[in-house]
Amino acid sequence: GDPIALELVERMADEVTAMARVCVERLGLQATATEVVLGGGVLRARDPLLMKLVRERLAGCLPYAVPVVADLAPIVGAALSGLDQVGAGAEARERLLAQF
Repeated sequence: GDPIALELVERMADEVTAMARVCVERLGLQATATEVVLGGGVLRARDPLLMKLVRERLAGCLPYAVPVVADLAPIVGAALSGLDQVGAGAEARERLLAQF
């Protein structure tokens, strides 16, 4: 493939791994099986090369990490949290989720 595109994919894998490592270390979960949620449009697209690189890099620095790709956009979690805070019922949650 295109060497510049490949470099960008590798850089993204490095950055995602660095962010995950910092989060897991700050929470003191390095020695615990911990889900690392991969979100955002690029990661949710599940590009085979990017996912392979992220998994390899995570395994190298966080052997107990379990990478999981988010099925929904991050805004959905924020909206669900807001509904919980105002005491909205299951019907409101279902309507929200139906939009995504």
